[in-house]
Amino acid sequence: MEENFTLLQDTERGAKFGIAYLKVQKESTRQELFKRVVLAKDFISDNYNRKFSLKEVALEACLSVNHLLRSFKAVFGLSPYQFLAKVKLSKARHLLEKGNYRIAQVAYLVGFDSISSFIRLFKSAFNITPLQYKRQHNAQKPWSDQL
Repeated sequence: MEENFTLLQDTERGAKFGIAYLKVQKESTRQELFKRVVLAKDFISDNYNRKFSLKEVALEACLSVNHLLRSFKAVFGLSPYQFLAKVKLSKARHLLEKGNYRIAQVAYLVGFDSISSFIRLFKSAFNITPLQYKRQHNAQKPWSDQL
């Protein structure tokens, strides 16, 4: 999931995101704002499995909530909430691939309060339910690995 977001191209919509799309005049200000937005991204990535507010993320990045929302979207092409959902789903896929956890355990480990919300979001993102994904992935493992 470590991606270089300095120039990210969204091929579906043809839109570009990255540091160059921050709407500031001075390059030094653009660099500083980019660093702060990356701090926010890192905070979200490090705390994905616990509850936190957008205000808490903004405080961590030393930005107002509105400035964080605008700048985060400009740099990463996603809102902080969309990024958080992406991180949670990525972690969930990883846990499901291990095959050692039940669906409910995975949902709670990645920070979902509701199993049904987790299943709905997972299915909308990957076009497969978490249980189907787990079964499909475990079916591909050699028999001896499943013991």
